[in-house]
Amino acid sequence: MNILNNYRNQRYARKELIIIINKDSINAKEWRRKAAGYPHVTIYQVPERISLGQCLNCGICRAKYPLITKFDHDDFYSPYYLREQVNALRRTRSPVAGKHACLVYLAASKKLIIRSPRERNRFVGFIQGGTLLFRKRVTRNVRFSDISLGEDVKFLRDCTRKGYSIYATSPYNYVYVRRKDKRTHTWRVPDRRFLAGSRPVAVTEHFRRLAVRKY
Repeated sequence: MNILNNYRNQRYARKELIIIINKDSINAKEWRRKAAGYPHVTIYQVPERISLGQCLNCGICRAKYPLITKFDHDDFYSPYYLREQVNALRRTRSPVAGKHACLVYLAASKKLIIRSPRERNRFVGFIQGGTLLFRKRVTRNVRFSDISLGEDVKFLRDCTRKGYSIYATSPYNYVYVRRKDKRTHTWRVPDRRFLAGSRPVAVTEHFRRLAVRKY
């Protein structure tokens, strides 16, 4: 249960995890059983016809803390991920933060790269959807659209239109994992798309240890 482990490992005290299941074939009771040993985890299930954007809005409505972040279920988040992101959000007083430059692991070739290596520690117009962090009050003016593809990009564009700045942190403490079988991804582009303009880090099976930076 990668997402549960990523959540548990975060060295951040005040946190909760809200999981929205929108696949009819998934047994929510089984997920709740597995999550029982993790503190402050809540699991909801909605019909499969409900868009990803609406699922995100659903989770936001149920969140009790003033900061909202999005974890993708199959990526890697180091124990220091939340510390880094929240510190940057507060230091820059930004309403939205995340990672534009980020580590990407290409499982087929075992290559670890930094995508968009220059887009770090600066204000930007785009960040990776799996690293999105924002103040809950932003959703008074911007919500996720009722779509299942590109909902993060649309949300960020709407934030920019409303005057909310977006800050990109370092490339570290998060790894976007591209599996061998691209059919298992929503965005089914070939690995060469990620290699273009990227900076190589290593060829390895142990990418997690290379991603960690302490905060």
